Order: sequence, then structure tokens, then C-alpha cells
Amino acid sequence: MESKFVILILKMISADITGNELKTFCILLKHMDSKNECYPSIRTIAKSYNMSPTTVSKCLMSLEEKNIIISQKRTVNGKNTSNLYRINPEFLVEKKSKRKRIIEMLPDWFDKEFNVKKPSKEKLKEMEDLMEEFKDG
Repeated sequence: MESKFVILILKMISADITGNELKTFCILLKHMDSKNECYPSIRTIAKSYNMSPTTVSKCLMSLEEKNIIISQKRTVNGKNTSNLYRINPEFLVEKKSKRKRIIEMLPDWFDKEFNVKKPSKEKLKEMEDLMEEFKDG
């Protein structure tokens, strides 16, 4: 799962998203089950990063518009409950040339935001191989 998480983060970096959208996405990842589904409430997501429910709603809508996540309304005993969220499988599929470009273009803000140094050429190759593996299975 760790290698798939790295791939997702790299994909998110290339997806032109805001900081709040990244935070929202990370909370969804945190709540994902073995089927890659989760259903945290907007309130739960908001509390996790001290965001307003309105901000979280806008982030979820934007992530869905950018085809990063898929949401599905849920009901229990005829009453609305928290939505079901999944990572959009199409978001994970890329052409090889673009995938390589994503890995090579680790933005400076990633280093700053996550306090990590840009990987070595060997590590970049390993990450590229992991992305290929993730795409295939």
C-alpha cells in the first residue's frame, strides 16, 4: 500500500489542486478501506484539518470535477448519510511519457511542504517502476 500511496501523492501534485483539496484528499485516503472506499462525513473531514464544512464541500466538489474522486450518495433507512468516496480509476491511468514527466517534475513546494529532498536518479527509476506496477495491477 505504501508504494501506491506514493504514486497517488505524485499524481495529486501534478493535478493542479489547492492545499485544502490535497488535505481533503489525504483525509479520504486515511479513511479508505480494503475496497478503496470511504465515507467520512463532511464534519469529520473538516475537523481533521480545522477547515469549515463549506470549504470541505467545495474541495470535494472540485476533486470530483477534476475527476480525482467519485462520490455516491448513501441512505440508511431512507435518510441521507455521509457520501461514499472512491478514487477515480481513470485518474490513476496515464500515458508512460506523462508518468515519467510527473516523476521528474517533483515541485519545489513538495520538498518544502513535506520536508523531503528530491529523490536520486535511482529512486526516481524505482518510483517510475512502481507507477507502472500500480497501473498494471
